[in-house]
Amino acid sequence: MAEALGKQRFPGHRWRSRGLAVVPGSPTVQHTAVALGDMNEHVENHVPTLVTATDVEWADAVYAMTTRHVEELAQRFKTAAIRLDEQSDVADPFGDDPARYRRSLDHIEQAMLERFTAP
Repeated sequence: MAEALGKQRFPGHRWRSRGLAVVPGSPTVQHTAVALGDMNEHVENHVPTLVTATDVEWADAVYAMTTRHVEELAQRFKTAAIRLDEQSDVADPFGDDPARYRRSLDHIEQAMLERFTAP
């Protein structure tokens, strides 16, 4: 969801969405498409992908949903520590209902607005 939202709201940045516990080749969760609504064009061909060291090296900054995710990224990818953002926790909606996905998307959007818009 963050990649699709970022591409729509902040097109001047490069975006990749990766996961820490992804089943390779699994489809995007249907509730994700529902929550994204008109942004769905950015996820139509998206296949959930496990984060790799190459992804971390590619990134100027790495944003994670939760503090636990930040800690796991720092442990797996020692070079990532200087680029990790620990500002807020977003509830992971995986396995929950569409309303939870929408609330998580709203939280992600608020976090992006705080980080990428001038005060």
